[in-house]
Amino acid sequence: EWEKRTAEITDDSGKAFFRQEGVEVPKSWSQLATKVVCSKYFYGDPAKAEREQSVRQLIHRVTRTIADWGVKDGYFSKEDGEVFYQELTWLCVNQYGAFNSPVWFNVGLHHEYGIGNTSDRGNWYLLADDLAANAERTFRIDRIEDLERTGESSVAREVVIPAGVRWFADEPMEEVTLSVGPSATWLLSRYPSRSITERADGTFEMVLAVTSERWLARLLLRVPADVTVVSPQRWATLRQTTAAEVLSRYLPQS
Repeated sequence: EWEKRTAEITDDSGKAFFRQEGVEVPKSWSQLATKVVCSKYFYGDPAKAEREQSVRQLIHRVTRTIADWGVKDGYFSKEDGEVFYQELTWLCVNQYGAFNSPVWFNVGLHHEYGIGNTSDRGNWYLLADDLAANAERTFRIDRIEDLERTGESSVAREVVIPAGVRWFADEPMEEVTLSVGPSATWLLSRYPSRSITERADGTFEMVLAVTSERWLARLLLRVPADVTVVSPQRWATLRQTTAAEVLSRYLPQS
């Protein structure tokens, strides 16, 4: 059973920084699930017709694509592929299983919507010059730490994904558990998370995969003070130590 809702996320002053009206969601879903999924995983510019409007669209985009890939690659017959599609869809709609964020972000954009046929939208790989190696390389965008504009342009080319690569979220990575207060609820929809739990006091517990301590330190410097590290303990004071290091670069030496 489905129903229409408004998905809205506000800051501590009550000002909405995300709002989408008339979104279709399963009636059994919580309002938190509605807000997170609609703000974080729906494809498209909210101001344009391309925007997904229903969890039905979102899940179909992913499960239809995966099932069709299975048929194309010989894992299923056409009939078994249809059964797989229906069962995978049922599991997702009823929240018995869910994919990691990169799947919802990317899978089906090309297969269902044709995204990437004439642009780089929806693509996780790009060709760029590696200045250190003095050569052109294929980069995964979630692995780029720094880049530099050259002012030059070139004709877009087909990017060949390197054999044997694994998705960012599938690789073994350390996790950090954050306590997220009211002034930082935007964090819930801005960053891919392993899990989000709403507490009785209105705060949230958010589990993030951490690519490096440096990445986490930079994130903690950007968020409000009511975001704190719950675990692991060795990162409990990472914000303070990083801030002190940054300040030491600019304060006069005694």
